Amino acid sequence: MRPSRNAFLGYTYQQCITFLLLVKMDVERQIDKLEIEAIVNNNFDDARISFLGESVYCQMKDIDSIKFEDLTLEENRIIIKNKPHKLSDKINVLFFKNIDCKSYNDTFLGLPAYKKDNLYIISLSRNKALQIIEDLYKSNEKNYDSKYRSFLRFRERSRQLLF
Repeated sequence: MRPSRNAFLGYTYQQCITFLLLVKMDVERQIDKLEIEAIVNNNFDDARISFLGESVYCQMKDIDSIKFEDLTLEENRIIIKNKPHKLSDKINVLFFKNIDCKSYNDTFLGLPAYKKDNLYIISLSRNKALQIIEDLYKSNEKNYDSKYRSFLRFRERSRQLLF
């Protein structure tokens, strides 16, 4: 059985955002630990990070044509286009490649976010994430050469997969 194109694109988005988290961990030193595809008792399992001693659970969504009206936040879950996703009882971060957020009211790791209760919603395209990664490595010249070259190889492979 072949994976669908949507599943493939979703995983490439997840890979890109996870790489951004890894770079932030490396350069900014705020993230203590990063676990990918974490085994957890909620649906925010794409990445679990330890950030300032707090557990943070992340979910990355590559969904076309998503709006805030497509989201319903309930006590312990968020419903995305009629599909429920159980939240953790800690901090939850939901990344979308493009959601129509008109009013950011907070930030998470320096990224503009809409926050409600223990949920942050972040709109971040692949291109914007790659630009942030490039800027982070350019600003950290000590690690710039070898890591930036690795990043450029990653970006080229990602673009080849997408186009």
